Amino acid sequence: SFLSALCTMPEADRLQILDTSPEAIHPARRPEAFIRFLLYHLSSEARRNSTVLDSLCGTTFRSVNDFIESKCNSESSESRVLTVELKYARDDGSTKRFFSDILQNSLFSQTRLRAWNKVSKSYETIVQRKTVTSLPPMLVISCGCAGQRPEDGLCFWRQAEECLPEAIAIELSESGTVSVAELRNEDRIESANRRIYKLHAVVSWINSGDDDSKARGHGGHHVLHPRLT
Repeated sequence: SFLSALCTMPEADRLQILDTSPEAIHPARRPEAFIRFLLYHLSSEARRNSTVLDSLCGTTFRSVNDFIESKCNSESSESRVLTVELKYARDDGSTKRFFSDILQNSLFSQTRLRAWNKVSKSYETIVQRKTVTSLPPMLVISCGCAGQRPEDGLCFWRQAEECLPEAIAIELSESGTVSVAELRNEDRIESANRRIYKLHAVVSWINSGDDDSKARGHGGHHVLHPRLT
């Protein structure tokens, strides 16, 4: 009945999470796509009466564009998300990366690029900053590491050492920066600008089978690792 209901929803078909979709994404990535769809769909349906999901998982990001050449006023905008997408930088293997580094770069990023300036009517170099400005009680993270390129994240998750901490602390500074620390036995006291997140569950994809079955989207299965205590 649940799958039958999904098949009637255009949003589910566009997200390519159904087997019947001709462009269905690889099974390994479907839980991420499904939880994203489920959160936003339930949030949209409940918006008329409540904002329960938004109050639990809603995270605010602010994007600021600073024009360097013409010194125009900064352009800023805000967005609200229910899932945080991890962003991976290209890994040359020279230094060990930690989960806290990747999450911090996903919550606060600064890049230079070329963008159109409405005042000067030309393309100019800008510094684009995207930073989280509010932290939710429940942090839902999408790893998004499918693919073979270094920036796809598989290099990080395949490293031999333990890479996922049981608890993290995220702190927002008054200057707008973000710091993420992996906690072991440290003090876990929260404050107005500091939240502690404890790992509750992980969904993993286990490869199995031959290369042909993997190429057809089979040859594997999902495993749920929940915290019991």
